[in-house]
Amino acid sequence: MDINESWIEAVLRRKHFEESPVRVVSFETEEGSGKGENYLSTIQRIKATVLLGSGKKKSLKLIAKLQLSSSHAKKMSIKSGVFVKEIAMYRDVFMKMEELIREVGDTDELLWAKCFDFNLYDRIIFEDLSASGYQMAPRRDQLELEAALFVVKNLGKFHALGNVLRERSEIPIDLFGRNGWGKDVEHLKSWVEPMFYEMVEEIGNWGSEWAEAKERLEKGIPAIWNGIVEYLNYQGKCAVFNHGDTWNNNILFKFDEDKKTPIALKFIDFQLTHVGTPAHDLHWFTVSSVTKKTYRDSYDEIVEAYQKSLSENLRKYGYQGDIPTLQCIREELKKYEGIRFWFGILLLPIVLAEAKDATDFEEFLKDAEDAANGLAPQVKKNRFENASDQIKDNLKQLVRDAMSNNVF
Repeated sequence: MDINESWIEAVLRRKHFEESPVRVVSFETEEGSGKGENYLSTIQRIKATVLLGSGKKKSLKLIAKLQLSSSHAKKMSIKSGVFVKEIAMYRDVFMKMEELIREVGDTDELLWAKCFDFNLYDRIIFEDLSASGYQMAPRRDQLELEAALFVVKNLGKFHALGNVLRERSEIPIDLFGRNGWGKDVEHLKSWVEPMFYEMVEEIGNWGSEWAEAKERLEKGIPAIWNGIVEYLNYQGKCAVFNHGDTWNNNILFKFDEDKKTPIALKFIDFQLTHVGTPAHDLHWFTVSSVTKKTYRDSYDEIVEAYQKSLSENLRKYGYQGDIPTLQCIREELKKYEGIRFWFGILLLPIVLAEAKDATDFEEFLKDAEDAANGLAPQVKKNRFENASDQIKDNLKQLVRDAMSNNVF
């Protein structure tokens, strides 16, 4: 028998049919995330038994990511476009990134999950990464040095892929060209500034030795806010394509046989992606997901690992522009230390909270909307009043870092 195109096509069609699902035999769904684990969507796990073209049965696991349904959360999601933005990542951006990866013969695992389907405004269906051995690190434990370095190296690769596509004009700038929080700066100010004053009140509970910190922060809030506005309108020379929400629950690891050494990872939740300073992803990640000791003792090593990965991957994927130097990255991080402080007081009470104390996102958004409309909450709340010792220890270190870096 001659081997020709028709024969090869027939072999491939038969193989494809035999391995493809032709009917769902049964399925069940369950909640995919607990309280405090996901804030910008609802997650459901789908377990299905399907009949293949070959006649064999196969078990499949999928993740359904659904639009938020509670009133304020859904309104926020639609207004901010976070769901549409993530769908655009899978529909437009990741397709181009995969083409770029194939161009250079890169055989590493992709940094994102496989998407099976989406409905533009309310649903995305992914592979369940747990079926491939991926898992989240315990949220409240935070990461030690080895895992932190692994994350920033992969973050450098993600940023590099995005920058090459930006250079080729293959990133939809209308969706990703600026930080989404900059759409309504006055609304943002209405809920961010009160957060700083709540922090002032909290510091006042720490004892007389913190009196100077309390006074300096209270006087420094206007300057911190001005820094936030500058960050939202970033025009710097080190711009990258940020993930936007780089905390532990959005990073899934695959570990070696020792169950400790990470060998691959996937980023998930691309709802806050935007072009901006690399300080966004680096500060967001280190303040929310890296232990205090690791950050304090190994800050330079983390920054150097990120810049080296960014530089190497930009060259690998054929970037033609200027490559951000280590000095440039360090200057960005220094310049936006005030952003790190803001991220800290925003994120630490959320990411380090026990499940029973997790933030009620609907209530949080309602209070933010009331504040924007000039309405005082019926019951005055301070986001730090029930903070655990772990949260308070991290906040105290955050304040020390901010003072030593002259944030206030």
